[in-house]
Amino acid sequence: LIDIIRSVKNIKSTSSVTVLNAYNKIINELGTEFDIIIEVPIEKIKKFDEGVATVIEAIRENKIEYTPGGGGTYGQIQFSV
Repeated sequence: LIDIIRSVKNIKSTSSVTVLNAYNKIINELGTEFDIIIEVPIEKIKKFDEGVATVIEAIRENKIEYTPGGGGTYGQIQFSV
């Protein structure tokens, strides 16, 4: 979830204050990461952040691609939304 927020907000670090504040807010308002990614209705997530909701909806609909990392680089997730 924190990587989704980081990606949507176009921030490089998952430890940035902006990302951590957004993460804590959504967890406090909507529940666990599992609940948010799997069960919470998309409309509720949209009230928090429309971009995050769009990515989670893509994950639920299996509209994502993963490029593995290697040679000192991390893998990347692409969302087809």
